[in-house]
Amino acid sequence: LSIAFLMTLSAMSQMAPCSDLFFSQYVEGSSFNKALEIYNPTTGTVDLSNYKVWISYNGGTSTSSIPLTGTLAPSSTHVLTHDSAANPLVTLADQTTNNLGFNGNDAVALIKLTSGDTLDLIGVVGDNPGLPGWVTGSADSTANQTLIRTGNVNAGTTDWFNVAAFDWVATPGGQTDDFIDIGAHTMQPCGITSDPVVSFSSSSQAIFENAGTGVINIEITYPNANATSVSVVNLGGTATEGTDYTFTPGTVTFPAGSGAAQTMNVTVIDDMAGDANEYFILQLQNVTNNGTIAMAYDTVYITDDETAGTNPTVQLFPTWVDIAEDSLIDGTSEGYPVLLFVLIGAENANPTTVTLSVSGTAELGVDYIFDMANQEVTFPGGFNGTIPFTVKMQNDFVFEGDETVVVTLTNPTNNANILNGVATVNIIDDDPTVTRELQTNGISVWPNPAYKRCTVVANENIQRCNVFNMAGQLIFSAEPNADRIGIETEDFPSGLYIIEAVTAGATLRYRLMKQ
Repeated sequence: LSIAFLMTLSAMSQMAPCSDLFFSQYVEGSSFNKALEIYNPTTGTVDLSNYKVWISYNGGTSTSSIPLTGTLAPSSTHVLTHDSAANPLVTLADQTTNNLGFNGNDAVALIKLTSGDTLDLIGVVGDNPGLPGWVTGSADSTANQTLIRTGNVNAGTTDWFNVAAFDWVATPGGQTDDFIDIGAHTMQPCGITSDPVVSFSSSSQAIFENAGTGVINIEITYPNANATSVSVVNLGGTATEGTDYTFTPGTVTFPAGSGAAQTMNVTVIDDMAGDANEYFILQLQNVTNNGTIAMAYDTVYITDDETAGTNPTVQLFPTWVDIAEDSLIDGTSEGYPVLLFVLIGAENANPTTVTLSVSGTAELGVDYIFDMANQEVTFPGGFNGTIPFTVKMQNDFVFEGDETVVVTLTNPTNNANILNGVATVNIIDDDPTVTRELQTNGISVWPNPAYKRCTVVANENIQRCNVFNMAGQLIFSAEPNADRIGIETEDFPSGLYIIEAVTAGATLRYRLMKQ
C-alpha cells in the first residue's frame, strides 16, 4: 500500500460507528516497550487474518507491515506487542512480533486487507514531527507515553488533526511504560440515547426581603430532539403568599435540543415589619417527553431586613456539603476549603455574636482544619448579610470510611434566634481497601461527552465511584452501592477525566470527556 494512497484517505475522516476495528490503546514506552491495543466494537466475532498493522517510519523513509492473527470477539481487545518488551507487557499480549518498533514520530495504521481500507490512523503519514511526536487534543504526545482512546469513540479515523488528536488521552500522570489498562477497553455503546432529566439548580436559596425580585432556575440534562415541559407548583411554608411574596405557579418548556436553563420569578414583598426569616417550598411535577425529575424541591428562604424592635435571626448555609478527602488546591498539598456562611436577618442597631462549635466523627487537626472552631462570629449593629468561614480537608491516606464535621451555632447574643443552626460537611474517604486489575467490559458511561450530568453503569454493584482529573486529583467520590450512579458534571472544567468504579471484584476505569 503506497504512502500517497494512504495520505488521500484523510478525506474519509471517520468510519461508520461500531462498524469495524479501531485502535483503543497505544504504548510508546522505553526500549522495546511498544504495544497496540485493537478493539472490536461490532456485534460479531472478527477474523483478524483480514487485517494488518502498517507503520510509516520518519515520514515515510521506510515502512513495515504486521499481519494480525487469531479472532476477536465482540467488545474485546487484541493486544499486539514487541516480543522483547518488558515481561508485564508481554504477558498481557495476544500477539507478539519483532517488527513493532515504532517511535513517537512514526505513523501507525490499521488496514483491512479484504477492502484495502485504512480503518484507523495514529499520526500523519508523510509527516515527521520529530521526537516530540504528534500532540493530542489534551496536550499529550505520541512520544514516550501511553495513550488511551476516549470512551465516546466508536470508530477509527484517518484524520489526525481534525478528529483523531481529540480522541486520545495519556494515562494519569503521563508516565512512560504505563501498562495499567492494556488488554481491556470500554466504549459507550452505539445507539445509546438518554431521556431528559429536569431539576432545580439548587435545593435551597435565600432572597432578602428588600430585594424585590428573586429568580428560580430550572435546568435540563440530556435534551433531545423534542421539547420538554415541567410544572412548577408552590407547596407553601412559613411565608404567606400574597403578604410576604407572590409567585405564579406554571409550566416551563425547554425547546428541542436546548440545554439552556429556564427561569421563573418570585416577587418578595417588604412588609416593613420585623419578622423571623420565613420560607416556602417549590416542587417540580409532571415532566413530559419521557423525562425524569432529579432535584424536585427548592426551598426559598426570605431573609427579613427590618432592624427596629425585632430580635435578629442567625443561620448556617448550606446545611450539607459532600467533599472528597483528597480534594487539594492545584499544585499544593493544602486541602481545598469548604465554604460555609453564617447569615443574619432581622438585624437591629446592636451587634450580634454567635459561637461556631464543632463535633462529628472526623478528628479536628487530623482529618480537617477549622481555625474558627469554638470561636465567635460577630455581626456589627445594622449589618445585613453573611460572614464566610472555611473547613479544609486533610488527606490521611488511611482507609476509615466517610466521616463528618458538624458545625453548630451556639451562644447567640442580642436575643438572637437560631434558624438552621447545624451544617454538616461529609468527608468522603478516598482510600479503598483493595485495588485490582481492570476487567474487560465492566463499566460504561453515557452520555460521553457529558455536559451537565452523566450516568456510570457497572456489571456489579459500585461500592465507590471516583472521578479524577488528568493531573490525578480526585474531584468527585461517592458510595452508591448500586450498579449505577449519576454524576453532576456541570461544574467540571471542560476536558478529559478518569472515572473509577470500585466493585467487589475489580477496579474499573473509563475515560470521560466533559464538554
